[in-house]
Amino acid sequence: MANRRKTGNARSEQPEKAHPSRIARVGGDLGAVASGVLIFMSYPNFSGIELFPLQWFSLVPLLWSIQSQSTRRAVFLGFLTGLVTNLGGFYWLTNLLQEFGHLPYWVAVVLWSLISAYQGLVFVLFVLFGKLATERYRVPMIVSVPVAMVVSEMLVPFIFPWYFANGQYRFTAISQIVDITGVSGLTYLISAVNTALFVVLWSFKTKSRFPVGSVVVAVVLFLCTLGYGAIRLPEIDGAANAAPKLRVGMVEANIGIWEKEAKSLPPEVRTPTLLFNLVKHQRLSQLAVEQGAELLVWPESSYIPISEVSVKTTDLFGIAVGVGGVAAECRENKWMPLEVRPSLQTPTTTWLSAWAGREDAIYIAGENGLLARYDQRNWTNLDTGTTKTLRAVVGNVEPTGQISSIWVGGDGGVLLRCTGDQCTPQPFVDGVSVAGLALERRSLRLWAAGENGAVYARSVGSPSGIWERIVGDDSKPLSAIWIGENWGAAVGAAGTLWFRKDGTWNRIALGTTENLHAVWGSSGHQVFVVGDAGTVFRFDGSRWAAESLPVGTSFRAVMGTDLGDIFAAGESGMMAFRRDDGTWETFTLPGRPELFGLAAVGYHPDFPIPGDVRYLAPSSHKLPSADNPVDMFEEERRVPLRDRVSLLRGFQKPILFGALLYEIDGLTGRRLLFNSALLVDAHGKLLGRYDKNYLLMFGEYIPLGEMFPFLYDWIPEAGRFEAGTTVETFDFFGTQIGVMICYEDILPRFTRRLASKKTHLLVNVTNDAWFGKTSEPYHHLALATMRSIETRRSMVRSTNTGVSAFIDPAGRIRKQTDIHNAEVLVDDVPLMDLDPIYIRIGDVFLAANFVALTLIFVGGHLTERSQRVRKGKRKS
Repeated sequence: MANRRKTGNARSEQPEKAHPSRIARVGGDLGAVASGVLIFMSYPNFSGIELFPLQWFSLVPLLWSIQSQSTRRAVFLGFLTGLVTNLGGFYWLTNLLQEFGHLPYWVAVVLWSLISAYQGLVFVLFVLFGKLATERYRVPMIVSVPVAMVVSEMLVPFIFPWYFANGQYRFTAISQIVDITGVSGLTYLISAVNTALFVVLWSFKTKSRFPVGSVVVAVVLFLCTLGYGAIRLPEIDGAANAAPKLRVGMVEANIGIWEKEAKSLPPEVRTPTLLFNLVKHQRLSQLAVEQGAELLVWPESSYIPISEVSVKTTDLFGIAVGVGGVAAECRENKWMPLEVRPSLQTPTTTWLSAWAGREDAIYIAGENGLLARYDQRNWTNLDTGTTKTLRAVVGNVEPTGQISSIWVGGDGGVLLRCTGDQCTPQPFVDGVSVAGLALERRSLRLWAAGENGAVYARSVGSPSGIWERIVGDDSKPLSAIWIGENWGAAVGAAGTLWFRKDGTWNRIALGTTENLHAVWGSSGHQVFVVGDAGTVFRFDGSRWAAESLPVGTSFRAVMGTDLGDIFAAGESGMMAFRRDDGTWETFTLPGRPELFGLAAVGYHPDFPIPGDVRYLAPSSHKLPSADNPVDMFEEERRVPLRDRVSLLRGFQKPILFGALLYEIDGLTGRRLLFNSALLVDAHGKLLGRYDKNYLLMFGEYIPLGEMFPFLYDWIPEAGRFEAGTTVETFDFFGTQIGVMICYEDILPRFTRRLASKKTHLLVNVTNDAWFGKTSEPYHHLALATMRSIETRRSMVRSTNTGVSAFIDPAGRIRKQTDIHNAEVLVDDVPLMDLDPIYIRIGDVFLAANFVALTLIFVGGHLTERSQRVRKGKRKS
């Protein structure tokens, strides 16, 4: 960037040009290398300590080296600096390419070198722009060099964007300026200080005039920036202290990348490993809840279930049936008229029983042999071949979620087994009406309550269909039966209750003579019985006790939803709801229909999580105690699969987590996969979904892979994900949470878009396991801190391995994990909605530098042209 010799004007501060020698060439190479070394050593935690001050003079050797060089030679030196910078700063790429790409070491080294050379083009452009502006167009270095650096680093797209300014993430007093200028402003300042130091040293070497102007400019810029930080930091701290707080618990299970998905392990090892990984997250979550966490955050793709996940894609949790047909449906916990009614339903139709295997498989039975099925869209009437009253219906749900068969019982010993749309008669006790049916899932035994007062059982798969009488009292007709995992109960006339515990049936005296009509229970937790005159009894695991209803209505049905709500239904449209404190409140359905049956509509299994998910099933089972995958898997064998794969187990708190979702392409039928973040409440209700917008090249997609699918065969470790198309915030009970997945937190313009949606809190869920125990996780963290300053939002940064951290709105790291251990972090996070200048105007400073450099070149070119014209005229 040589310029004219001393002339006595402002441009006299430019170094004079010298002729290179062999020694000068070697010295130039060494200077370029020295700049590269200083730059990468200033990278976060490169040597285990923070050496960010090196950055303030890291460009001096390069600037010194190019002074005696031609433009071509200077450009080469710039390339050398860029190459060394990236070879040192991105050394961890070799490990990534070997581990993830399964490439030989020499191939990994070649690719690392090529990537470093490409990213080094920033310094090629920097030297080229700076040298042209300074030497050809006579622009002072204190102007041209910072502008050239700002423009150059924005012109070269990186897979992992890195800006010169990011190295100053620990220098919080100076980095506050980015809430006005973005990172470009800080890059400009660092370059200006480097330039001032260089021209001072060069003036000593050349014994030229001291560059007062350049020094003044650099000092003023530095002091103003420092002063702005000194003023701005107390303002931000004051606003943060006054802001409402959300106590967030962050879980980092520290699970390695191959251990995380366990794809290379045989099935007998993979399943226990995945289960162990899930429980590890849940145990850490328990610790966070114990520390008062109101919201839990798990990392990117942290929820990898071992099998199908129990989900709901609607908010339908129950139906009520009775006289006049299907009376109502329960949407979440609110009852309303049914949206779609059976085609055979008339004002006189009476439905007596209902059963739901899943939300697209609901069955109701009633008088005149009526049986109907609801598939979430329409009702289908099934041909039962009988006109007798059907009083009971139950189904068998396979572990896959499929409904293998439906059993229907009724008057006169009618018993039907329905598969699909076909119903076939089955043997039962001659002449005994079936009042109730229940299915014991573990043993696949079918149980029946007879109106003769007896309880019967048979094996579902028995070819003979012989029923065994278990217990009974011929003088006390039964009306309902329920069988759970550990308990069972049958109820009937005059307060009759038969209770099964540990495989043994006993008659329980409840102290009432009222007729009991219905029973429902939750295995291992509680059982409810309802009957005439407002009778309600509850078993809490140790004893039976009566509960009081505010009305004396006869109740004929009882159920519990998967949200934990208990409802009873009876005459004149009366419904009762049990509050958390054990008391009951009542309400009446419109039209006051006579109600005879209730059915809870539960979850169905799917894998992975479907894109239209509305609820994820929670589990009340305690977590296993084993501390290794094999023993844990054995301990879990008796736990239902739904509970083993449940996300919400061992804790009951809202959680934001990363997971894989799928949707079906309506045109091709192909499964589309998304890298997503979900927010669910303590009951598993979905509060928000965000699909990653910016996918990682070769990690989550292959360029041109949709056009040439064979590329995915060539690189089997690459994912095939679809990119999200919208920037979403999660409404967490009034708090707007903006979510970024993986490296989206290092993209300033994306984060600005997110913060502009009135976001109160930024959450980054990421997975740095790809990079091992290197400095890359610290690089990623440094980049994330700048996003907090630009937007003045706190950031919760949750990593699978790497550095999880709480970052305050000033970019300071309040708490962080190390890269070696599983940890839990809990902190009170301020919820702020400031509107800093950067959010309002974006990268105006960057654009101004582009304009300035353009004007330099255009103006310089026009000046040269004008000079040539004048010279031509003088000659003529």
